[in-house]
Formats: sequence, C-alpha cells, structure tokens
Amino acid sequence: MATEIELKAHVNDVDKILSSIRNTLGISQECFQEKKDIYLMNEIDKPVVRCRLEKKGLDKNNLKASLLITVKNKELSGKIEENNEFEIDSDAHNFETSIELFKALGYRETLLKEKTGYSFMLDKYQFPLHVEVLEVKPLGWFLEIEFSIKEQLSVFGVSALKDDLLDALALFGISQDKIEGKFYRDLLNQARLKTKGN
Repeated sequence: MATEIELKAHVNDVDKILSSIRNTLGISQECFQEKKDIYLMNEIDKPVVRCRLEKKGLDKNNLKASLLITVKNKELSGKIEENNEFEIDSDAHNFETSIELFKALGYRETLLKEKTGYSFMLDKYQFPLHVEVLEVKPLGWFLEIEFSIKEQLSVFGVSALKDDLLDALALFGISQDKIEGKFYRDLLNQARLKTKGN
C-alpha cells in the first residue's frame, strides 16, 4: 500500500509550464505518456476499481505499455488529496481481460478517463516528487504533482509534504487559485451532464 499526497492545478499556457519545469534544477528527463483509465464499480459495496492502460517512453513513437489495476481510498483535505492506494502492475495485453473479469464479478463500467502528456521526477524534497503535465479530455490541461510514500507518516509529516506541494506549485509559476479541488471523476461527470444538456 502507498500513501499519495497530491494536487492538480489548471494550466493555461502549456509551453510556459513545460519550459519552467524543464529548467528546474533537479528535474529528470521528461517522459511522454498516454493513460486510458476505465473505472468499474460494484453496486454491493461500492469499491471503485481503475484499470489503466499506460504507455510511456522517451520517444512518442516507441512507448512501452503496461496495465495498472488500482483501488484507492480517496480523501480531500482542503484541495489536496490524501489517498491510500492498492495497486497491481501487469502486462498490457491483460487490459481487456481484466475489465471482462471485473464485469464477470458484478462490476460495471462507470467512467472513461484519458490523459496524454509529460512526466518528470523532481529531486528536491524529502521524497521524490512526481510531476506531470497532462491533457485530460475534454477538461483541458493540468499540472499534477504527487508524493507517493510507502512508509507510515505522522500528521506532521503529511503536513510538511503538503507544504512542499505548494512550494513546487510556486516554483513552476502556478498560483494556488489554479488548484482544482474536485476529483477528475466529478469533473468528467459534470462535463458529461453538460454535454447531454445541450
């Protein structure tokens, strides 16, 4: 199990934020990635399962694919997420079979989320910071920054990581008023309802 402390913020100028990240001391070489998430829910006890087909690599034309099956206990603290995550990594060719397996167990597809963009690691804080600039269709571009911790943290430790997230946000030139306080699933459902209403 991993604990994630993360936030996402709206990005207006993608080229400007990418330039800022690329010129940050301690940033890793960027990686291009595509993520296709299918969320499934069981009506009996409502655990949400995410099956993610993830493709990433240094070259857009040579991406390595993998499957991640994830269950998260999600919680918002202000606009910063604190999640407990359980995840299994598998071969990409198991993606469709995994979805069919969950359907056979009584789950149904509830949401599709697609992300495309760039991933970095920043070595500046107590733990490595995962930095992503992603287009989430049809919501637009976001900066996602996240600490993923395998060890148990104190309340003080979690608070310090939240401060580090806000520090990184400022480092990349994004103001705190750009932080998105809703989960993607809620934003996607709102967008879907708005599209149906038109």
